[in-house]
Amino acid sequence: MAHLPRIGSRDTLANSERLTRESKSMEQSPTAAQNAVNDIAYIDVIDVCNLKCPTGVRGVGIIPNSGKKMPLTQFTDIVCKLKSEGFKRIGLFNWTEPFLNRTLEDYVRVIKDQDMFCLVSTNFSLRRIPNLEPALRAGIDYLIISVSGMEQSTYEINHASGKIDYVKSNIERTAALKKSGAIDTQVVLRLIKFPHNTSDETQLARYALELGIEFEVIEGSGDPFHNRLSHLTDAYFRQQIAEYKSERPLDRPGTVCPLMFGQAAIDWQGNAYLCCAYPTHESIKVGAYLDLPPEELLLRRFNHPVCAACLVPRRPATSDDKELLLEAVHYRLNA
Repeated sequence: MAHLPRIGSRDTLANSERLTRESKSMEQSPTAAQNAVNDIAYIDVIDVCNLKCPTGVRGVGIIPNSGKKMPLTQFTDIVCKLKSEGFKRIGLFNWTEPFLNRTLEDYVRVIKDQDMFCLVSTNFSLRRIPNLEPALRAGIDYLIISVSGMEQSTYEINHASGKIDYVKSNIERTAALKKSGAIDTQVVLRLIKFPHNTSDETQLARYALELGIEFEVIEGSGDPFHNRLSHLTDAYFRQQIAEYKSERPLDRPGTVCPLMFGQAAIDWQGNAYLCCAYPTHESIKVGAYLDLPPEELLLRRFNHPVCAACLVPRRPATSDDKELLLEAVHYRLNA
């Protein structure tokens, strides 16, 4: 006879809390402002990346790999809450490699069960991805494959520890599935462009065209030849916060940050962070996503000292942005 949890046990209480949250999420509808503004949430469901990219905080070890994974039940709760807050898209990536999750297809299905758009960004530099086809068939809508060269000697400069042959093999498997009609995924080969790899652009564009997939180029940031990110530790950001000044020179009247309004960043433990641009340090964390209402999350992010000095360009605030912030202030005053 299977073991059943005792009434009042931790398992039973956890399930009860989860069902209560799901019920509330299904009952709630987003406000008009939430529905207009909230767009995409980036969620790391596994805490590891396989590469050592010198231009990435995970690659240089600022965020250590643990290999731990978010429980599917917790992920389901998070997706339901995001849906109830007006989010339409879920990106299963931020600082990790999604295909290291050997049950990725289960997480994709949760997103599709909520009728939400699913994005995955991958380096594809894995010798074997046993669940590649199941994950694609589960309903990945948009797949980004990032590379920084066509040949190994160029590719490995930025995608350190990566193998371009593995990447190509996985791209070709995916392209074959798309060509056969087995998947409807929009597949995009993305070149991260640096001065040293500009000559590879034409070859990669031709390669993508031959496979029947899309190709795009984005400008790379950072220095692929040197680690210039090692100072971006939690202690560094705590020092920045300690030196906080009340002036917000980049927050001009009538503007908002596009990484704050309409986006969310959540790690494998279910913690919400300031935005997707900063490492998942304790100093950047705003709280457990499931435990906080959207109004509180927005206020904590909006008032965060790190945001005040951030160089990300702001955009003009829309009437919906303003209404969203007003809703948050009203919530705090009435709490």
